[in-house]
Amino acid sequence: PQLQLVITDYSMPQFSGLSALEMVKSSGRDLPVIIVSGAIGEETAVAAMKAGASDYLMKGNLARLGPAVRRELQEFEVRQARRQAEQKLRFTQFSVDNASEAVFWIRPDGRISDVNEALCRMLGYTREELLGKWVHEIDSTSAKDTFSGYWRELRERGSMIHESTLRAKGGRMVPAEINVGYTA
Repeated sequence: PQLQLVITDYSMPQFSGLSALEMVKSSGRDLPVIIVSGAIGEETAVAAMKAGASDYLMKGNLARLGPAVRRELQEFEVRQARRQAEQKLRFTQFSVDNASEAVFWIRPDGRISDVNEALCRMLGYTREELLGKWVHEIDSTSAKDTFSGYWRELRERGSMIHESTLRAKGGRMVPAEINVGYTA
């Protein structure tokens, strides 16, 4: 079982709650630390919270310990899930950005919402130059006045493949096979 929470007394012989808090922080682990004490004041409690303690309880009010532990464990799980999701997102973004295939995302109105580095290299644009462009500005087979019908068909079919010619910066034409997928 993995350690998920630390409960420590503020003042112990040869050790303190702040020492325990510092050990947790220096370990690099994101563990909640609840400090319990019987005789310190509000200023010390505030200082402990500023130092990173998750909660501070007086020994005379240990009825709060159960709810505090439940809350901190729930928040710990939420933070872990968020970190895992962010790590997956970073990995996915890295994979798409470094793919050899050119990739771009289009909003329902026909504007480009994101691109990868391969498309930028292929067309000679920076990411910033491509973001917000109309797809018909780079895809010669796409027209602004017919895009809504194309989008409707794509939504119904889920995916389509077609041959196209993309316009690179400076007017050079680049033949491409476009594999389009719809996601809601």
